[in-house]
Amino acid sequence: MKDRSKISFLVIGLLVVSLCGVIFSQCKRNNQLQQDAESQANFYEAEKNQMINRDTIQAHQIIDMKQNLISEISAREVLEKEFERFKEIQSHVRFESYTKIETLRVAYNDPNINILADYTDYIPVDSVKKYFIQIPRELKHDDDWFEFYGTVDQDHFMIDSLSFINKFDVTIGKKKSDKSFAFLRKKEYTVELVSYNPYTTVPYINNIVVDNEKKNLSVPIAFGAGAVTMFLGFKLIQ
Repeated sequence: MKDRSKISFLVIGLLVVSLCGVIFSQCKRNNQLQQDAESQANFYEAEKNQMINRDTIQAHQIIDMKQNLISEISAREVLEKEFERFKEIQSHVRFESYTKIETLRVAYNDPNINILADYTDYIPVDSVKKYFIQIPRELKHDDDWFEFYGTVDQDHFMIDSLSFINKFDVTIGKKKSDKSFAFLRKKEYTVELVSYNPYTTVPYINNIVVDNEKKNLSVPIAFGAGAVTMFLGFKLIQ
């Protein structure tokens, strides 16, 4: 009678452990699915901020670069400033973009007021100085980020050369919180884009990061249930 009670107790214990494992696994899976759904919704919502729809354009240039894999200790030496803002860094990318336009002709719009219609024989010097400029006339602007050269002519404005350069840093990792008691707060996955050109703004940024840390929880749960089963089995044998 005692053996039957012992066996019944062990069987019930096994069923309870297995049931708890299944419930725990399902809850974790539901939470992960909910988080994935929220991340997808955030991604598609941010897509609405695009200035140019990516589906209507073609890639002009695709560059592949070999990954420079280093240890975290070496990375902290190289990326000293970045690690001041991040607890962990998954990757860090630096690149420059250079845009140049040569020989672009821009025609004038019709003026709202035709000064020549007010005169038949000659135009006073004061009016000439006020309303007219000598052509052709060259113009230019040159600094570290933006170069522009052009010519003003009788019926058009010519861009002889127009170029922009920008530098970007992209860092993916877990960023430190800037709020109080930061050491108690959960570090959030962050994609940080740094743009250095003062003439450039970033109206749109979006990302998808595959989180490899979200492993299938059914494996450890199944392992745990198996261990418990083996333990109960040995108890039954004894």
